[in-house]
Amino acid sequence: MSDAFNLTGLFPLFTEAIEREEKTLAFEVENGKGRFLLLMFFDDEDTETYDQLFVYLRNTRYMLNLKLYGNHMHKKFDVYIKPWQENKIKEELGITGNPSMSRFELQKFLNDLNSSFPTSLSLKEKIVNLRRNWQEIRPSLPDKVVLDEDKTVLIGEKRVSNGKPREKTLRKLYIHTEGNPDDIARLIRYLKAANMTVAWTTEDSGRRSADIRDFINRVAE
Repeated sequence: MSDAFNLTGLFPLFTEAIEREEKTLAFEVENGKGRFLLLMFFDDEDTETYDQLFVYLRNTRYMLNLKLYGNHMHKKFDVYIKPWQENKIKEELGITGNPSMSRFELQKFLNDLNSSFPTSLSLKEKIVNLRRNWQEIRPSLPDKVVLDEDKTVLIGEKRVSNGKPREKTLRKLYIHTEGNPDDIARLIRYLKAANMTVAWTTEDSGRRSADIRDFINRVAE
């Protein structure tokens, strides 16, 4: 197993998401030939994923699940890479079986990857990244990233009786709607401001999914 490496590049994204009450990260970075989609789900109810960093290797279509250690609010995002995970990274980079493999330095790779993280991430970008990759990544994610996964037809809004809208429910708007990402981001802002959430039903109900623009107009009134 590798020495600990602190992925400090996650800190501005993590704190930004908490401040905006958008406790989800989904962004892609490149390194050489490798394409890395990084995902975090860290709402208070995300007990199965709170300290997990999911790294989807897009070329090889493989998901790495990395445990994060340390106090994230104190800029600690320590990861330990196991030898088999390092080999998966090499495969993604296309250097397995190549003489250059002997020159691969894991710590340098992690430092370069960490340095390439964006410093800010809009909700629109999260929506685009999750929507574009959902069918590929869903089988490798825990079941409770979203609630009632079989219900994918949006039928309307409803007021939250206790607490705040649940992130696991709002995430379904990222994935199971065809609306413009800007409209989805706007709708989620309005829902949170009104302390409202969304109701869903199954495809076999015969209901049609609500029009996002009409939905926005109703919630914004």
